[in-house]
Amino acid sequence: MMDGSIKLLDGVGMTKQQLLLKAIELDPSNSLAYFNLANTLSNNDTIALSNGTKMTRQQLHRKAIELDPSNLLAHYNLAKALSD
Repeated sequence: MMDGSIKLLDGVGMTKQQLLLKAIELDPSNSLAYFNLANTLSNNDTIALSNGTKMTRQQLHRKAIELDPSNLLAHYNLAKALSD
């Protein structure tokens, strides 16, 4: 599919955001899932995690850094998001 979604083997379609949200639900310590989810959002967007917590792009980058302080790209993207 060309619209940023994929059909799973059971025929259910999922978007990139839905897949990343599922990854966070399955492993809340997955820094890369938070990082990649942040990169799907614009600066003023929010997204609700499966536990109901709403997070902004900046908050998702901060969470990625909290989980993996050596994530250089998360630091860079957070700085970029703060300057936008």
